[in-house]
Amino acid sequence: MITLSMLGLDIVKKKSLKEPKVYGEIVMEVSEALEQHRLWLERLNDRVDFKKVDLNKVNLSGANLRLADLSETDLSGIDLSESNLSGVNLRWANLSRADLSRADLSGAGLNEVVGNGKEIISLQTDSYHINYTSTHIYIGCKTHSIERWFNFSDKEILAMDGRKALAFWKKWKPILKLIMGVADTTKKNTRF
Repeated sequence: MITLSMLGLDIVKKKSLKEPKVYGEIVMEVSEALEQHRLWLERLNDRVDFKKVDLNKVNLSGANLRLADLSETDLSGIDLSESNLSGVNLRWANLSRADLSRADLSGAGLNEVVGNGKEIISLQTDSYHINYTSTHIYIGCKTHSIERWFNFSDKEILAMDGRKALAFWKKWKPILKLIMGVADTTKKNTRF
């Protein structure tokens, strides 16, 4: 596993972006990595890659991680509340128990992520991994709004991944409607 120090991004003990989270006697944060990422956003090169970085016990609440690569990253239990995660690649990331309250997830890549069970719900089926938020459904490598998924014709589903996709959708569409109608998300999915 790659650590922040291996990337030259040492975890420092100093004041957090917001109120620091204390774990034992150490206040952990990644201010150097976030500063480099902020600079990258300003000049749009030398992108900071957080892929496989150990962020255990790091407070990222309120962080601007827009467009960061957090794929394959263990973010379980991390405080990401009020963070800007727009456009972030979270593919294969673990967000179980992560605090994503009031986080901006617009345009984030959530395919095959392990959700936190609240803002991002994850389901594993016999054919495809499914994630959904209050606005979008991610099935396999396809992402569409909830409304669009439930209005696709059989022909459109067939074009996505052939007969396998159509058989899957005919089986799982009513189940997903039921699950999404009663699941705990930040907004109720009652529009379908």
